[in-house]
Amino acid sequence: MAIPKNRRAAFSLLEVLVAIAVLSLILALTLDMTSQASKVWRRGKSHEETFRAARDAFATITRELSQSTLNTYYDYFDASGRPAGDPSYDGNPTRYGRQSELRFACGPGLVPAQIGHAVFFQAPLGHSDSSSLTKLASLLNTRGYYVKFGNDTSGDFIGGKPAFLAAGHPRFRYRLLSIEQPSEKMSVYASPSNWITNALSNGSARVLAENVVAFAVRPMWPDGASTSYSYDSGVSWAGNSGNQPREMNQLPPRLEVILVVIDEATSARLQGNSSAAPDLGFEPNEVFHDPAEWDNDLKKVERGLQDGRIPYRVFRTTVPVGTSLWNSQT
Repeated sequence: MAIPKNRRAAFSLLEVLVAIAVLSLILALTLDMTSQASKVWRRGKSHEETFRAARDAFATITRELSQSTLNTYYDYFDASGRPAGDPSYDGNPTRYGRQSELRFACGPGLVPAQIGHAVFFQAPLGHSDSSSLTKLASLLNTRGYYVKFGNDTSGDFIGGKPAFLAAGHPRFRYRLLSIEQPSEKMSVYASPSNWITNALSNGSARVLAENVVAFAVRPMWPDGASTSYSYDSGVSWAGNSGNQPREMNQLPPRLEVILVVIDEATSARLQGNSSAAPDLGFEPNEVFHDPAEWDNDLKKVERGLQDGRIPYRVFRTTVPVGTSLWNSQT
């Protein structure tokens, strides 16, 4: 029997199955590419958000350090090193030297359980809790920066997890904290020996950036040589013992600052539900002890993070202290 001329050929069952298999493969590849692109986007977004916060924090720290001041002047000291303005001054001047009611300090051991270094100073930042003082842009404030490891329900800082969420898993992280005393609450004048303790007790600590795993500050002399990381402008002076200690009532002319931050996604993976500090490939409190090892310590930090495949960013700069009037002779 003759086949009608208008009859069209159809796909065989095998051809249909092959087409479905190819289409399924293309769909699977497309979904996989979409998933990979989504993961890359989320990872990039996590990196950018973490590093942007750290970059902004670093810019704030370096800007304010450049504004730090002591308002140094010259005054008489008695044989015990007490300035003329001290209530216990004996009235017998024996030396003439630098004096200041303000303070600058940096280095390890300034804050309980701090990680790495801390820095505390006064600067004309104009911050006040009083509405009648808010227009005075040059008011002095005590400011401090340091890193701590802990959870977001500890109460160590403002802006932690709200009380109604406290029952959930706490987030343990390294955090860069900022402490500030408003102008009307500055205690450095009334209690210069305890000014940092009072600032920590009465100031307001806030988180500037999370996942900051290293923070170091190195004071620099005019010739570029570093001393100990510990610097305290409030050191004492026996008035008959020659020149004043060179850091007494005097700001360092330059400060080198390093800040190292890792990304949030990696930090969350390393931390899990543990309350212990994660393994970063280096011990944060075992670096930046010797100023001569400044560059080597940074390499040690980077090598540890690289070996652990931990994404990180290093922020580093030298800050000229504009109000420093360095004098190595008196």
